[in-house]
Amino acid sequence: MEEDGPDRYRIHSMVIMGPVNGLFDGHISLKDTIPPKSFVLAMEQKSKMGNVTAEITIQLDQNGSTDTTIRYAGEARLSGLLSRMGQRVLGGVLNSLTKQFFAAFKQYLESNNHH
Repeated sequence: MEEDGPDRYRIHSMVIMGPVNGLFDGHISLKDTIPPKSFVLAMEQKSKMGNVTAEITIQLDQNGSTDTTIRYAGEARLSGLLSRMGQRVLGGVLNSLTKQFFAAFKQYLESNNHH
């Protein structure tokens, strides 16, 4: 991920969906930010196997002085081979990517709390 402007980042990722995998290039940006309560994560990625656009609304609810509940909901649109293959396995892939994100996010928060 590389900064590409205010609240905008260029992203490169490898996604594997069953027998199909591909390298994706695109952008991710933050919009409709209401610090520290919510924001929308907008993503656009392109690859040889198709394109993905998504918008995910993130809400942060502070519970006391140290705990925060993160709620999210979104919609993704697929095209190309992704749309033909992806509908069957998309739920599992999204679940896996979400778990990976929150594990990495937790690790990041824990490592920064020790400095």
